[in-house]
Amino acid sequence: MSLKEHESINRDEIRRRVEIGSFTICAKAGEGLYARAFMIKSHAHLSKEDQKKLFGDRPVGLIDVCGFNTVLRNIPVASGNSEFSLVEITFTEATKARFKGLKIYTGNRDDCLDCTLESPHRIVELEKGIAAAARHLHISPGLAAIYGLSDQQRISATIPGEERTIEFKNIIVLVGDIETVELHLDADEALSANLEDGQIVCLEK
Repeated sequence: MSLKEHESINRDEIRRRVEIGSFTICAKAGEGLYARAFMIKSHAHLSKEDQKKLFGDRPVGLIDVCGFNTVLRNIPVASGNSEFSLVEITFTEATKARFKGLKIYTGNRDDCLDCTLESPHRIVELEKGIAAAARHLHISPGLAAIYGLSDQQRISATIPGEERTIEFKNIIVLVGDIETVELHLDADEALSANLEDGQIVCLEK
């Protein structure tokens, strides 16, 4: 669909298409970009090598993440073909599990802490392998081009509420192979904004 065709669609039609999940953009450039927002809980991205070490040829299951005299149990594996292994948790979980000095991962692995991954079968030591997830937006290359968004660009979003409205800044744009537009906030942030999973929000550059 061309930019002109996008601009000919009114806002109600766009919101209808958001509801059915076909694509999520606004009616006209400059009005903002609609996206579904989702709460992301703690999870692990594994490299193929580490997934093989932990599970072999068995089905991939939950793992435990261990630090210094601490453990986070039953962490799901989100992917098993990452360039490197990384566990992303919330600051609340880090406090409970005594992972001191946790930082937000924005692409610099030097900000990550060391940890150990445990499956029922094997143990893998990770150097610089755990951090807090940065708030981020997944978007396709086509829609990113139409709306002038670039990979790693920072944008913002406001989550409205009757008694509490929260603005999230420094949302990292991730341009990649995805058919829709999704805003991902970690559980701490989503709960603070009383976000409903899949809620439609408008983003601003």
